[in-house]
Amino acid sequence: MEVNKFNRIELHDSDIDELYFDFAKKAIKIVASVYNETTKDYDNILMLFKSIEGFKLELINLIDFKSIEINYAEASQKGNNIFIEFTLLIDMDEVELSFLCGMIETDLSEELYLQHLKRD
Repeated sequence: MEVNKFNRIELHDSDIDELYFDFAKKAIKIVASVYNETTKDYDNILMLFKSIEGFKLELINLIDFKSIEINYAEASQKGNNIFIEFTLLIDMDEVELSFLCGMIETDLSEELYLQHLKRD
């Protein structure tokens, strides 16, 4: 998925159901529940980031949090790599997650992609 297309997906206030780090494969998988205005229900969107480099995650207390929410997400092109930046809300505390990756994949069909575009 290209950077501009990723940036158009409305991820703000989406709950993260899965956050998976595969250090052997240098990949990060995020599954988020994103509200669909058309169906008035939530869709699970899988985002897979491959060829991870320069990974940074602020220190968090994994004992006390009950939910993780995406507050901000943006991708930008950095040469042959893509810089990904997330601001996550964990019990209302902001946590930065950022990394370089070589590729972004999602499981969004074109129809679902169009239903989850940011509204200006």
